[in-house]
Amino acid sequence: MQLQRLLGLLGISTMALVASAAACGGDDGSGGSGGSGTGTGTGTGTGAGMGGAGTGTATGMGGGQTCDGCSSPDPAHEEITYTVSGNVIGEVLDQNGQPAGDIITDVCGTNLCLFGSADANGSFNVPGDDSELVDVRLLYGGGKRFAKMGARLPNCDQASCVNPDVGTINTINLPDFSAGVDLVPGTDVSQGGTTLSIPAESCFKYDLILYEEGEFGFRSTVLDYGASNLDLPAVDQANLGSDVVLVATAPINTVICPAAPMEVELPAGTNWTEGTEVELFLHGTKTFQHYVPYGEWAKHGEGVVTANGTITTNAGSEIEFLGLYAIRPKP
Repeated sequence: MQLQRLLGLLGISTMALVASAAACGGDDGSGGSGGSGTGTGTGTGTGAGMGGAGTGTATGMGGGQTCDGCSSPDPAHEEITYTVSGNVIGEVLDQNGQPAGDIITDVCGTNLCLFGSADANGSFNVPGDDSELVDVRLLYGGGKRFAKMGARLPNCDQASCVNPDVGTINTINLPDFSAGVDLVPGTDVSQGGTTLSIPAESCFKYDLILYEEGEFGFRSTVLDYGASNLDLPAVDQANLGSDVVLVATAPINTVICPAAPMEVELPAGTNWTEGTEVELFLHGTKTFQHYVPYGEWAKHGEGVVTANGTITTNAGSEIEFLGLYAIRPKP
């Protein structure tokens, strides 16, 4: 645990160290594949503030373009400190009701991360050790097999969380890496019911600590949350409601610049009629270089339901960052 605390303060996770060594021989910036397959990669591994899971980026350049000027807004966080005592426990099932074995179950604030993972049965137990965590969340699912989400801990008051038991919760499955489709500038990239129309001049920034060669293909899962009966505590029903379509996109943390229009096929049974105006919200799972406050949802843009049963983003609401999106009818 002391090693994990030290790594957390450095912004590096144990999983990140393994991924870094496996993918790049320790050189976090020596990768990245361009849209044409001949891109070059530059980047530096960095940590999540003073804690959280470490990350790294690589720039894949299509057509000789660079990603200069494409930066995240870094909005402010809540900045609430909680003392986490006892153990954070629970069980994670995938969206099919099967144990999400070995899923990452980190308890992370913006200053420190307590690393954990579920066993083969999906059960996890992360000691809190009276740690003081800023804006603490259960950060589960790593963006490889499952979508990444940050859920508030139960049994918390304004200053402490005591023996948080999240119960049995679900995660969102992502397609296998073999189903991934290369992100190529100037093309429509479709997978899992989601299509990105990549501008010809776009370049891509990938997370090189999380992903390695062969894992940069675009993947997505589209889910009618209201009809799913899944327990997804990261979904903010108080503000988003339950009539929501979730769109999990990967590789997470990928930046597309310039941004790409997105089209999403409505899941069967979603009764949104042609012309319905919708809002898109992005979920925040990063503590730095981020587009949304950590553990929160923020409106990204708007779109409309088309005659062929898809949702298309409006001009100015293109997708620049891959992660978990929630789409709902505009109030």
